[in-house]
Amino acid sequence: MTAVDYQACEDRVLAHEGSEYTDGVTPYDPGGPTRFGITIIDARAFWKPGATADDVRSMPKSVAQDIYRAKYWAAVNGDNLPAGVDDCIFDYGVNSGNSRAGKVLRRLLGLPDTDWHITPQVILECNKRDPLVLINAICDERLKFLQSLSIWSTYKNGWTTRVKEVRMFALQLAGHEVTPVSVPLPTPPIGAQPTPGKGSVTPPNTNVIITTGGTATAGSGGLTHLFGAYPAITALVIIVGVIAIIAVISILQSKSQTKQDAPVPGIVPVPVK
Repeated sequence: MTAVDYQACEDRVLAHEGSEYTDGVTPYDPGGPTRFGITIIDARAFWKPGATADDVRSMPKSVAQDIYRAKYWAAVNGDNLPAGVDDCIFDYGVNSGNSRAGKVLRRLLGLPDTDWHITPQVILECNKRDPLVLINAICDERLKFLQSLSIWSTYKNGWTTRVKEVRMFALQLAGHEVTPVSVPLPTPPIGAQPTPGKGSVTPPNTNVIITTGGTATAGSGGLTHLFGAYPAITALVIIVGVIAIIAVISILQSKSQTKQDAPVPGIVPVPVK
């Protein structure tokens, strides 16, 4: 993959994600403030630890580009994947997560999917396959996965178009001429919001504030008096409560990730060429 080819892949991801700033949280895309498809969570992880919504709103395009290269391209070993396959996995990772993209590639190569990372062994197996067949298999699986989501009916037009454009461009990178010969960049309408609800299941809402209704009492003084009289007990209760909440969130996130990474029925490995 040359620098020019990578730039073309990145340009397409940015075109699909859009450059508009959004600050809402939808039931399908709980990322919060987002620009260029980069959420405030990623901005804090890869750019500014204390990034605010205003920082995201004014985020330079170059910052988004750096994040895409580090979080997605480098993470899926894009520099070493076969031409065309690299773009498919890169875009799949951006849209549905590196974990799913990496596991899908492993499944299509007949490798264990207990890990998603694209190792030298994965690269070696990729090179044993016809890249055109592998590209089509990745895109076919991706579309079936998106069709299996409960929100497919809402976002099917945008997702179908995106997978189609990725397939056409990836086949060109692999040396296969398709019609049109030069696949144009996606051109979302001016002012259009980035597609909410990326191809993933809805993660648990970790921002819910748990409150208790009514007033519990213990004797005549109530719980407030009890906790005030026994600070050590109060501290212990708080610690146990925090641990319990963290445990519940961890279990929910684990279940969400398992569902997100689940295989699509009917997908078979690509044979060695």
